[in-house]
Amino acid sequence: MPVKYIANNAEENLEKSKKGEKNSLTLFETTVKWEGIEKLKESCNKFDNWLDNEIISSAQLYRLLKYEEMNRKCREGRNINRNILWHSHLRYDVARNLEENNNLKEEFLKLVIENIDFLRIPVCYAIYLDRDRKNR
Repeated sequence: MPVKYIANNAEENLEKSKKGEKNSLTLFETTVKWEGIEKLKESCNKFDNWLDNEIISSAQLYRLLKYEEMNRKCREGRNINRNILWHSHLRYDVARNLEENNNLKEEFLKLVIENIDFLRIPVCYAIYLDRDRKNR
């Protein structure tokens, strides 16, 4: 990535972080308060661990990005009739694609739902770490 692009991107993220309340950080086009960073770190590690141990697939993580986008559009009031379905799509996806370990399914659902507004951060983190592992 060219240095000029990185510098411009850093400035844009800094402005996004300052735009709302102070003490925020912007990663992967998502702004979160510093108080929420520790919780997000735990989520990052869980998603990465599940992906690394093949409990979930990278395709499932990409679908989570879609659900996060649907939730964001719904919060913004855009195409609510369609985007409000993110929750039911997520539940169907989990029921269909995770192993029959109910504890895992519930933990996965809880983690996604609790972090849906900031889900892009831990999901992208896990995807990029997985790419790095595969490229070694």
